[in-house]
Amino acid sequence: MFKSIFSRFFSMIGLGTCLLAAAPTAAKADVYVYTDPDYKYMFSVPDSWAMTTPHTPNTRVRFTSPVPDDHAFCEIAAQRDGRFQIYPKRHMGTAVNENFDASFWTDEVRRRFDNPHILHVRYPAGIDKADSSMAQLAYDWPVTERTASAAGHGDEDVIRMRGLILTGVYGDTRYTMTCGARLEKYHRWSKLFGSIVSSVTLDDRYNMFPTGYYRDFLSDKYKKTIPHPGLGTSVRR
Repeated sequence: MFKSIFSRFFSMIGLGTCLLAAAPTAAKADVYVYTDPDYKYMFSVPDSWAMTTPHTPNTRVRFTSPVPDDHAFCEIAAQRDGRFQIYPKRHMGTAVNENFDASFWTDEVRRRFDNPHILHVRYPAGIDKADSSMAQLAYDWPVTERTASAAGHGDEDVIRMRGLILTGVYGDTRYTMTCGARLEKYHRWSKLFGSIVSSVTLDDRYNMFPTGYYRDFLSDKYKKTIPHPGLGTSVRR
């Protein structure tokens, strides 16, 4: 009898061990969180992406994917822009829509890219709390601008790319985020680009209360309490 009990006991232990060994391990998603010490924002990219040297004005940081032939990247630029500080926060959306409209994007992509073609313009579009607009475009990327981490296809003079650009203003700062990939590979990266853009977090610049509340007046030591008049009574003022 005891032998039978012990046999069943050890059989159960063996079965449990096999089940634990067969159980799938939890998926692990590793990210790299970049924090800008000067402009007080942060965002996340996969930790397999490499930080490379930015090559455009005001660009703070640039990350490239580990798949060389796809040429996927994301970068963010920041610069002080005080033009919109005259507007109260509730009017910022209108001001940004009027300034970062289709004509703005036409001039912007011509300035920044070779042979650009705007596919879509949308506003509002979000960079966290900033009032923003967005453009999607196709453009040429000259081989001479490629970094070592994006080497490949050495016989090509240009690479046709597809990308998205968001620009927005928050406080006294204008933020511009650009992500792109080789045109025919863009579909592989579009969801990840959306996740990277969504991860941007800007430091709070505005009071959460429309009327200010510049101090905690409820914690004052001396308070004047007005008694409630109660039902059926009135208070002479």
